[in-house]
Amino acid sequence: MTHQLIKFMKKYLNILVLSFCCASSLAVAECKTDCVLKNRSQDQDCSLDSTPLTRCENYATYMKEDKKLNKEYKELIKALSKEDIANLRKTQRSWLDWRLETCEEADQHANCDNGVCAGVAHDECIVSLTTQRANELSKFRQNVTEAKSSSFNFSKKYDF
Repeated sequence: MTHQLIKFMKKYLNILVLSFCCASSLAVAECKTDCVLKNRSQDQDCSLDSTPLTRCENYATYMKEDKKLNKEYKELIKALSKEDIANLRKTQRSWLDWRLETCEEADQHANCDNGVCAGVAHDECIVSLTTQRANELSKFRQNVTEAKSSSFNFSKKYDF
């Protein structure tokens, strides 16, 4: 298919979904364009390639929380020895892997592989766990001795 045909088909699909949304709402006046759920496609207005997200809806929140996490991480590093920094990095890499696995599992539990809700549970999990880890790093920064004794461990708690 040509690029123009693909673009046309995407616009037609959006119009079709919007029409369905409007027809199913109680009053046509209540129908808004945000009824059309965006998913990973070329016409999005956010850069998902630099995030673990799959959808745009949580992009702004994730970027805010990720910025907070990175700030806390950098501030904590300032108070650590080279050995402690190496331990923190190792733990942080483990946390990143755990977060991805946990959020993929959350998405599977949502049972929404091909519907408009596909990826929602995954992205909500990513944002939630990023916030949780930023808070943990903040606490570590406030009590470096305790942080070292805990080996900078992270909570492995997430409710599906």
